[in-house]
Amino acid sequence: MFVVPWLIGFINFFFIPIINSIRFSISKIMIDNGPIYEYLGFTQYKYLFLSDATFFTDMLKTSGGVFLDVLMVIVFSLFFSLILVQKFRGRLLARAMFFLPVIVASGAVIKSIRFDASASGQFELSVLQSILQNANLSNDLVGLIVRTMEQMFQIIWKCGIQILIFMAGLQSIPSTIKEAAYVEGATGWEYFWKITFPMVMPLIQLNIIYTIIDSFTDYTNPIIQRIYALNQQLDYSFSSTIAWSYFSIIFIIAIVLYMILGKLNTRNSN
Repeated sequence: MFVVPWLIGFINFFFIPIINSIRFSISKIMIDNGPIYEYLGFTQYKYLFLSDATFFTDMLKTSGGVFLDVLMVIVFSLFFSLILVQKFRGRLLARAMFFLPVIVASGAVIKSIRFDASASGQFELSVLQSILQNANLSNDLVGLIVRTMEQMFQIIWKCGIQILIFMAGLQSIPSTIKEAAYVEGATGWEYFWKITFPMVMPLIQLNIIYTIIDSFTDYTNPIIQRIYALNQQLDYSFSSTIAWSYFSIIFIIAIVLYMILGKLNTRNSN
């Protein structure tokens, strides 16, 4: 009886829409006193992969942005989690502040906040760019630093779940291990690389996969925006084709990375 409400919601809001989206992707939809489906097979998939001019361009652009996002999110979330597990005054408030984005992470909220943050920080970034250029740095390096600073708010906003996972892993490390390491004369740097990092490696694997999926499905993604735009134009057929193709590519990337990280994790544990 407890499972029945979840089962009803799963069938109505998840399973049936999935089946319909698959049907949309292989059909042409016409409206005449109700939807009429004309079976097309994989014609739209062939057009998307062989003739569409923007899909692979957007995919490459998205993949490059996701790689940078994942790297920065993992580094920042691990860094912040190492701080938040320490004992200091206001620790609960600091944890709540970093987890707050997870609670209010709706599209409208983050859009308005990011707009305010970008408007207020535009002048500072232009000043930073001028300073870096006057330091005779290459334009590519200056552009990378400026783009990273522009994405800083978004990166910190995305770290909530990852920080929580890392904190759970760090707090599960027995205190006796830390005491034994310090008795043996290990420095904080040695303790991190030889004890902390290997023990949280499985969580790094989990957070990388989660962050990849989260970044690929972010609302700023050009492919996601294209799917939404096609839906607003009532072109459910081609939008479903793009969505399923995009999902398949993300799924393959996630599986390959999971296998690679799993092998690295096994090698480190041995």
